[in-house]
Parts: sequence; structure tokens; C-alpha cells
Amino acid sequence: MNDFAVPACANCGHAIWPPRLACPVCGAAEWNEVPAPTGVLLDVTEAPGYDGTPVRLGTVRLAVPSADPSVKRNSGAGDEGPPVIAGIDSDAGAGDTVRLRLVDGAPRAGK
Repeated sequence: MNDFAVPACANCGHAIWPPRLACPVCGAAEWNEVPAPTGVLLDVTEAPGYDGTPVRLGTVRLAVPSADPSVKRNSGAGDEGPPVIAGIDSDAGAGDTVRLRLVDGAPRAGK
């Protein structure tokens, strides 16, 4: 299990997820890793998995402080980072602040 982080453009500070080759704001291709351990769970979808066990997925709006306050995030708000689709632990519901981590290379979120 690893702490969750997102790439932020080394030129303008724009944080993105998933990683891309070039910054969608300024076009630069150099990145810094920015810790993004928490976010707000916006929604949860549950579906049967391949073995019938329910799988919970959700959209998490990350809290990622901007290195440059003039940079507009995806939503246009100062400390809101990019949305992340993550596996959701059973203890988390829409509106909760959740902690993100990487589990086998995939984002997971829970309280």
C-alpha cells in the first residue's frame, strides 16, 4: 500500500489525474509528484463483480494545494484537484472525506 500522489506540472503547477504526456494548461512535459492523500467522495456506484461480489467505485475530488494560486484547477476552484475514479471501501459514502492510497497500482479510498 502506498500514499497517493498526482503529477503536477513543473512549469505551471496544474495537477492532473490520470498522468499525461503534456500539461493540458501550458503544454510542458515535466512533472513533480504532489501528495494527494485526501479528497471528498462525490458519488458511489455499486455493481456485481466477476464472482458476484459487489464492487464499489466512486469519484473522489482531491484536495491538492496549488503551487501557483493563479492556476485554475479542473473545477476552477483554488485547492480542488482533479477527480479520481477509485475503488471505495464499504465504510465510505457520498459526501465523506476519504483517504486515498494505491493498492496493487489502483486508487482506493476509505475513511
